[in-house]
Amino acid sequence: MKTLALLVAMLTAALQQPPRFEVASIKPSGSDVKRVGIQTSPGGRFSAASVPLGMLITYAYRVQSFQVVGGPDWMNVDRFDIAAKGDENDNGNQMTVDQGGAPSRMQQMVQALLADRFKLVVRSESRDLPVYALVTKSEGKLGSELRRSTLDCGGPSTQTQGACGIRMGLGKLTIGGASMSQIASTLSGLLERTVVDRTTLPGTFDATLTWTPDQSTPGMALKAGYAPPGLVDPNGASIFTAVQEQLGLKLDSSRGPVNVIVVVSAQRPTAN
Repeated sequence: MKTLALLVAMLTAALQQPPRFEVASIKPSGSDVKRVGIQTSPGGRFSAASVPLGMLITYAYRVQSFQVVGGPDWMNVDRFDIAAKGDENDNGNQMTVDQGGAPSRMQQMVQALLADRFKLVVRSESRDLPVYALVTKSEGKLGSELRRSTLDCGGPSTQTQGACGIRMGLGKLTIGGASMSQIASTLSGLLERTVVDRTTLPGTFDATLTWTPDQSTPGMALKAGYAPPGLVDPNGASIFTAVQEQLGLKLDSSRGPVNVIVVVSAQRPTAN
């Protein structure tokens, strides 16, 4: 009986352990940075190129950069290259992951990797903060640049399909096969404030949104200041006006609970 109880306890402990990558390599990025980003691929493959720890945290915990507070000074300065392999059956479709409401198995593996190799310790808090509510201007009526999608973005083949996903340019979003919650999340990153989807619109959508970067989109406004003349229309619509006129939606100021990831401690990883 004792042996059976021990086996049950060991099995329970194993099931409670977060999933982990089979192998993972982490190296400091070189000075010649050609691309920056995170990519998932079929076969459970995860790669990050010239990515700081702060960006890895936003991916792993499904939050925006403004929702990560605390941490060491180097967290958003030092950059790392990561190559890791997880579940063979993972098709690597980030669109499907983003439509879920909780961290995927891949994101849980990244959480475990950050805890193991960066000695990352975090805690989650809910804070009452300003938010935007994304709502429809008129019941069910879509704007001229927002339409229901007929794209099938659920399989691994979509990794090479240019139509699926959300692509961002300087004052332009091109959206293919995204849910309203995904669109709200993208707007959150632009506005540096949580956008809550309250449209109640089901399904997925294609859209094109064009606006002039200003102080409501601070990061993009800074980039626009260095753009060649003619690339950005200085007299164009603000993002708030564009959302109303082009998508038939509206961003209403409000307050609400926002999940915040507090970084308690972290260490630079040893390269391997």
